[in-house]
Amino acid sequence: MSYAVVRIGEQDVPMRANATTPIRYKQVFHKNIMPLFSGGIPEDEAEEMLVELAYVMACSAAAPAPDPLNYTYEGFILWLEGFDALDFYVGDTVTAIRNVYAGNLITGSELKKSPDQLSE
Repeated sequence: MSYAVVRIGEQDVPMRANATTPIRYKQVFHKNIMPLFSGGIPEDEAEEMLVELAYVMACSAAAPAPDPLNYTYEGFILWLEGFDALDFYVGDTVTAIRNVYAGNLITGSELKKSPDQLSE
């Protein structure tokens, strides 16, 4: 699990990524998040997906969330209304959002088997 506070515009937004993040993303936006990290999509679409991902991770940081709008498209639109148009694209915001999610993909555990044992 990865947790960080990301500065978006004038707001500090807590974000958490975990194993449910890609599932929740697909639940809300009906898209697979993985192409965002493989580089196989146009830049403008990638920017849009990062903003959507930020919403999902912000909802996860607020969980358990009593607000029924969390993890909904309507909730996403209401959440976006709290920011200025360019807040997500100024400074290191995009990189910070990526890093929160990417931190979820990095493991600190060691292999229990040697590489030779894995191939057997």
